[in-house]
Amino acid sequence: MKKTLLTSCALVSSVFSVFAQVTITLGSQATGIKGLINMTQGILTRLVPILIGLAVLALFWFIIKFIWMAKDNPEEQIKARVGMGYSIFALFVMVSIWGIIGLIGSTLGVGQGGGMSGFKVPGEK
Repeated sequence: MKKTLLTSCALVSSVFSVFAQVTITLGSQATGIKGLINMTQGILTRLVPILIGLAVLALFWFIIKFIWMAKDNPEEQIKARVGMGYSIFALFVMVSIWGIIGLIGSTLGVGQGGGMSGFKVPGEK
């Protein structure tokens, strides 16, 4: 129970710190729905490379574990193989979704970074 509480507190505090950093980075000029969209875009812009980097680190960790730590223990070898498979699958899914979103964006004329000409949020002048 303590472990779950500690993990959830750490997760919530890290999310709040990300929101605070994005708010400081983006400034407080944008409010309402446009500010929320800008903040979400800022978070996702930073989050995607971090997640891909973590998946690559996990893959290398399982490779190292497979080579060195699982020489004599077949159970550890199987766990390391499964971990490598999940890491490769996670990388494939993340990069595929990134590519599909890029394809949709180029088809709709949305440039890198989300700049779309002629689009206005309701209520914006």
